Amino acid sequence: MELYESAMPKMIIIGLDHFLQNLNHLSLTEDGRSYEAEQKKHFVQVLEDAVSQNGVTLICEECAFNGGSPGAELARKYRCRHVNITTSREERERLEIPADYQNDPAQTTRAIGLFEEHMANAIRSELRDEDVGMVMVGEVHRTAVEKSAAEFGTVIDSRGLSDFEWYEGPPVMEAGTGRFLGSCKRVTGKIS
Repeated sequence: MELYESAMPKMIIIGLDHFLQNLNHLSLTEDGRSYEAEQKKHFVQVLEDAVSQNGVTLICEECAFNGGSPGAELARKYRCRHVNITTSREERERLEIPADYQNDPAQTTRAIGLFEEHMANAIRSELRDEDVGMVMVGEVHRTAVEKSAAEFGTVIDSRGLSDFEWYEGPPVMEAGTGRFLGSCKRVTGKIS
């Protein structure tokens, strides 16, 4: 009797800061926009390397619903599938997640757990056995999504913000003027 190993999808998990996904600049000054562009260029290179070196066939991305994101652009370029795994406003209402959930620690904990469950279910429903999926989620969700993903596939790589030596966090701007003060890491000593 021969035993056959069943095919399982493979996944790469990338933890991110959502400012890196924004195709528009947040900064008001040229210095700030230049800083943002440099950070985003590095981020896109990480993603592009993951897609091209691993034969990614599906990109699952926690991103805005406006349709513009680095993951969607890479999916078009490499002709692979893209799915937004963000919990929609309608689903948040159904789950009774208040719009201001971040103002209450208990609601924040509950919402994050529900978001991670939603993302894991969305990934599971989109992933085929032969897929290599790249999963892009906020760094806060990476460990939980990685654990869930390991239940229905093989996680071949997982990296987050602290793994990227170039990452220095979002731009910090002076209140009132919008003047670029530097990266979050340089101004506060932290990356987020």
